[in-house]
Amino acid sequence: MTLLINTEEARRVLTMDDCLDYLDTAYKDLANKEAVTAPPGGRWDVWVPVGDEKYYVFGTLQGASRRLGVFAMRFKSDIMHYPWEADGQTLDKYCVEPGKYCGIIMLFSVWDGEPLAILNDGHIQHMRVGATAGVAANYMAREDATSVGMFGSGGMARTYLEAFAKVRKIDYCKVYSPTKAHRESYAAEMSDKLDINVIAVDSPDQVTEGTDIVAGCTDSAQPIIHPQYMAPGMHVTPVLPKELPRESVDKFDVVVRHNNGGAEGFFVGQDEEYAGLPAGHFDSSYRGVDRSDSPTLADLVSGKAAGRTSDDQLTCYYNVPGSGLQFAAVAYRTYELAKAAGLGRELPTEWFLEDERD
Repeated sequence: MTLLINTEEARRVLTMDDCLDYLDTAYKDLANKEAVTAPPGGRWDVWVPVGDEKYYVFGTLQGASRRLGVFAMRFKSDIMHYPWEADGQTLDKYCVEPGKYCGIIMLFSVWDGEPLAILNDGHIQHMRVGATAGVAANYMAREDATSVGMFGSGGMARTYLEAFAKVRKIDYCKVYSPTKAHRESYAAEMSDKLDINVIAVDSPDQVTEGTDIVAGCTDSAQPIIHPQYMAPGMHVTPVLPKELPRESVDKFDVVVRHNNGGAEGFFVGQDEEYAGLPAGHFDSSYRGVDRSDSPTLADLVSGKAAGRTSDDQLTCYYNVPGSGLQFAAVAYRTYELAKAAGLGRELPTEWFLEDERD
């Protein structure tokens, strides 16, 4: 049987501890050639202009783990646009109608090709990104780090803080997002969930004052973590390259990249049809700074590269676009747990098989 697992079922079984454990091992496997992610940059997207500075975007990434015995493909089907708001340009997306999204994970056995599961990616995708940042922070943040400065108050901001609280003894977090009600709601929810003091602040500069770990978890289309916000000893971890200006990148003593390279884009139409996109949207480099010698997360967790070597270093985990291996590891763990708990809808595997050879 092939198991169909929805977001709420995944939320019931998948924990941050699971994600941190499985992803740490998965990146060690990647370094030791027991796992793979494709494409090497993390993801490829197909862009189709559809009018009114909107684009249809199909994005996909793949990964496999021989140790777990699975291959995963995650794909998204989005209408994407970049509206201007009071604080600047942001990224917005939907499928069919605003507030609806389509993200699917297909999980297969590498031993016989069987389709094991089809999973909605909502909870899983937030957990895998937050947990990966947590894995990096475990190797890069100071051992005595006790505070977090959070830009953003959405889903990623929740899993990032949860992951940090698992790998360090976090006492408090300061959060800023442009909408007061959102940051206050985040502060109340995360204070209760993690039993730490989460404080909503009224300006971006307050976020980083005196904090040890700084995270960008926003949909901003322009930089937000400026160099004046950073201090020696901090660990900085943006969810998108666009959150860091070049001047900030110049200051880091240690940079670890998620993957080699970045997202690959394939476009319908002429380049000028993409004029509505923010400057540098397809630039996965460090804002033009050559840090191509930076190690990857797989290098870091496997011990092939050092992370922080002194408490006064300013470090950065640079989250170049995602990895199919994240989905192989985390979706497989979700599948294991859901199956053991009797969750999900069983679909006859025969529905996905045929007699005609390609």
